[in-house]
Amino acid sequence: MLRIRRPQIVGGLAALAVVGAIAGGAATQTAQAGGGLCSVNQVCIFNQTAFSGELGWLGPGNGITNVSSAANDKMKSWQNRTTEDARWYVNADGRGSCYNMPHNTGHSTAEFPNELSSWATNGAC
Repeated sequence: MLRIRRPQIVGGLAALAVVGAIAGGAATQTAQAGGGLCSVNQVCIFNQTAFSGELGWLGPGNGITNVSSAANDKMKSWQNRTTEDARWYVNADGRGSCYNMPHNTGHSTAEFPNELSSWATNGAC
């Protein structure tokens, strides 16, 4: 019967965790500010300031999309990591006031927090 001492197992698990973190880090990039995740080529909305607490994301080229009821009127910051402008609306179905989300920018505090109900990533207002 082969016995492996516990410290060796723990060390092996730690090594696997480091390898996994390195491999995973190559696939996604974190937001430049804050603790939230927003990958390159995504527009992300967050329920906390400083790009934290991701509510959802869209890739470029999407038309008007309503957010889920859980995300409705919850946005406090956003980040656009695409090369295309995006926009958000205070009402569902692209109705109400429209606000731009210019490409390769973000707002760590939204100008009108807690009002986003729909958005699009296929151009500005």
